[in-house]
Amino acid sequence: MKTVNAAAHQKQACDLNVHRLEVEKSLLNTQLVAAQAKHNQDALTIADLSKRLQVTQHLYEQTKTQATNKLEALKDQIGQYRDHIVALRESVSQNIAARKQSEKRIVNLEKMLIESNAKMLETKLQQTQ
Repeated sequence: MKTVNAAAHQKQACDLNVHRLEVEKSLLNTQLVAAQAKHNQDALTIADLSKRLQVTQHLYEQTKTQATNKLEALKDQIGQYRDHIVALRESVSQNIAARKQSEKRIVNLEKMLIESNAKMLETKLQQTQ
């Protein structure tokens, strides 16, 4: 009877171990399913982030190209403005020189007119005397 009791006790212990292992297996399967779901979700997130990164990189390159082109256009425009400024300075210098010459001519003409009028008046005065 001892052997029957011992065998029954061993069977009960074995059944408990089988049940414990089945519970652990079920728990591990649940954890595996959860880990696979997390892995799949992470893969979707990575794919989405990769697409967004590609779009962002494309927009960055596009913006960089546009900014570079705009910068070059502005540099050209600044160069043109410099040329215009130089031309305007030269024109102003020429205008100042021309105005000074005109003023000198006016002064000379006024002197000539005064001298001519003075001579004419002297002549008239001599004629009237």
